[in-house]
Amino acid sequence: MQDSGILCLYKPVGISSFRVLSSLKKAFNTRKVGHMGTLDPLAEGVLPVAVGKYTRLIPYITLVPKLYELKIYFGEESKTLDSQDVDLKELSYNKVEFDLNEIKLQLESFCGSIMQAPPAFSAVKINGQRAYTLARANTLEDSAMKKREVTMFDFKILNWEDPVLTLQITCGSGFYVRSLVRDLASQLKQVAFMLELKRLAVGPFKKENCSTEESIELLDLKDLISYTKIIEITELEAKRVKNGITSFFSDLEDGVYLVKCEGDYIALLDIKEQKFNLKNLC
Repeated sequence: MQDSGILCLYKPVGISSFRVLSSLKKAFNTRKVGHMGTLDPLAEGVLPVAVGKYTRLIPYITLVPKLYELKIYFGEESKTLDSQDVDLKELSYNKVEFDLNEIKLQLESFCGSIMQAPPAFSAVKINGQRAYTLARANTLEDSAMKKREVTMFDFKILNWEDPVLTLQITCGSGFYVRSLVRDLASQLKQVAFMLELKRLAVGPFKKENCSTEESIELLDLKDLISYTKIIEITELEAKRVKNGITSFFSDLEDGVYLVKCEGDYIALLDIKEQKFNLKNLC
């Protein structure tokens, strides 16, 4: 098995993203394993992972849009904003009698760039501590959860069976779906929690690309970083690249480039205003 690469797993409900990474560290015999966007234990879906030196590419791949499908239950609330502290067998399914057009109107207000506060039960750090640790101890102040700019590109309502709304959303990096549930309910003057969450895609990563933990398949970089150009170089130039020498790239325009030598990707080159940021991959 190669010791570096990009792969995609489909995380089931009930295990953490951290546990998935732990099993991959053992499989690849390396500590260098990182995911491109965590999934909560109660969520399922596409989990892209970088291994070895390819972890250096994570900042470039996480910029892509993410597609989610979720179910929102209106009329009951949850501290965690999901079903973690809810007895699902006790749900009454009482109707809240929302007009579907009103739901659409409120959802439209979240499209584009918005300011969003992360959930209290999240991995955001507050003065060196995880927010969920403070929330469990009831020592987290609401003012500590600072709003940040995030983007929701679009949404599609799949079903409205009062009190459960099923929809798909496409959002950018850093967007908290549970926060959307909280804020949508607030604008509708109601309470709600996220009943289910599936991540269907992370940019080019889709369920059909996913490996299983038993059968791991590394993916081709050129299919994953669609905004890059590919540069073919000689073996002699490759040796210079490995030593951090970039002078022979001076005629290139600003952009992100994959550097290839004899069929292998050996580096990623990010050029901005003629400043060269080289990430070796071998």
